Amino acid sequence: MGKAMEREGLKMINLVSPGTGHVIDPVTHGEQMRRIADYAAKGIDHFPKHLRFVTWTLKYAVATGSGPRTRRALHPRGAGGDGR
Repeated sequence: MGKAMEREGLKMINLVSPGTGHVIDPVTHGEQMRRIADYAAKGIDHFPKHLRFVTWTLKYAVATGSGPRTRRALHPRGAGGDGR
């Protein structure tokens, strides 16, 4: 997953609370809140110069009927999804 994110110019940060099962420890929780606060402090750019729309899919989503074979059947190469 980290390599796939790097190809998109993103960095994956995996914060883990060791030995706590499904409970987050105070140190890891504090780090999560610090990182969120960094983004929140920057605020929102209401008029960005660039927008990038991306639909993220799972590589092995065939079991749900949304895998590559299904997508090809619905939207053949070159078709924009509307039959063109």
